Amino acid sequence: MSWKFNMVVDIGNGRTTEIFESINYTYNVSSMYYRAFDDGSITTNVKGIRRLEKLSGGEAKPLLENAIKDMKEKPDIYKILNPENKWGNYEGALSILEQLLKWAEYAPKAIFHII
Repeated sequence: MSWKFNMVVDIGNGRTTEIFESINYTYNVSSMYYRAFDDGSITTNVKGIRRLEKLSGGEAKPLLENAIKDMKEKPDIYKILNPENKWGNYEGALSILEQLLKWAEYAPKAIFHII
């Protein structure tokens, strides 16, 4: 199973359009994302990468920056969480976050959706 990430913008009359081609990545790296997005300030039951759901690029940007920073500063901790079945890995999980950050910077008013 995998997540599908995209961003949409409102084009009026209750309609939205996707502004980037969707990208997918495996759920097998969930434990990495739970750790990367846990900054101690979680006030919701939504954890991990799902914290980005329905946030604008501008709102998501600091979360992504912090998650990326933590993963880059502590690669050994994250690599321990590589899935045993080899579906997904630290490098791929980090790469997805870096791509999502680029989207957030390019389209700060667009909204993230995770399916």
